[in-house]
Amino acid sequence: MMAWTDVDTIKLHLQELTAEGRVVHAFEAIYLEERGKIQLPHQLIMKTSLRVSALLDVLPTGPLTLTLTGTSWYPSGVENLYPRSFVVAEDPYPLQRYRESVDYVVRDEDGSVRRLEGGSIPSGGTVYAWGLPMHLYEMEVDYLVDADAGLLMILPEGSIPPRTRLIIAYETTASGITDTVIQQAIDEVEAKITGRLSDEYGPESSDVELGIGATEWTLATIADDIALRSLLASGDASADDRARRLMELARRYEERAMATLSPFLRAPVPHPATRGANPSPPPVW
Repeated sequence: MMAWTDVDTIKLHLQELTAEGRVVHAFEAIYLEERGKIQLPHQLIMKTSLRVSALLDVLPTGPLTLTLTGTSWYPSGVENLYPRSFVVAEDPYPLQRYRESVDYVVRDEDGSVRRLEGGSIPSGGTVYAWGLPMHLYEMEVDYLVDADAGLLMILPEGSIPPRTRLIIAYETTASGITDTVIQQAIDEVEAKITGRLSDEYGPESSDVELGIGATEWTLATIADDIALRSLLASGDASADDRARRLMELARRYEERAMATLSPFLRAPVPHPATRGANPSPPPVW
């Protein structure tokens, strides 16, 4: 059988598809002792970025008094924050709250915060802040990780008790897709093409357009897969927007693939059902 596309070709195109670079995820999971393992929704995670935590105290720390000048980062004094728990307000109560990603941004891992130009926080003004700090568990003491497989293994001799709700934060490249997954997508697409080829074409046909169409269809399949993986990343504030962009990209790739392949096919290819994002509400206190 003719291989119309390959892993290297797909990875070359994925560099454009995943131009966002590193993506931060925060995934929530309950540790069940009888399983001892937690499968993350991504593979190829960056091991040095991994943080496994638990929210042991639901009372926020604060109010913290901060002065934010310009757009520089300032330490808040609270580290390892629960995702989207950091609140900035103009009063110490807090009644008049500023909007995250509009007026300010915060780095959960170290608690640093900075104002955004064009937002409502005046440069040099005093603000008040609150945050929910989490307990941070230690790699190789409390857990091990297979970074390539995205698999977390809880050590029974560690300090993570059963039925703990863990917040697992980590970075990936924007795709987080292994060569094996790419090859599976290629095999799936080429099998679909082969099953629908007109009588004058066969598995050994070497027309350039077949290669282009197979590449486009494979990219559509992978983009859709990445979108679904993004939606599994609970606590990632940008997950839904990224998933929508990827699903739109998948749709465009598929339309291009169908246009490219239509002269070679005897039967139309059914379009996948439209998938919509299902955002999780942010934690509140």
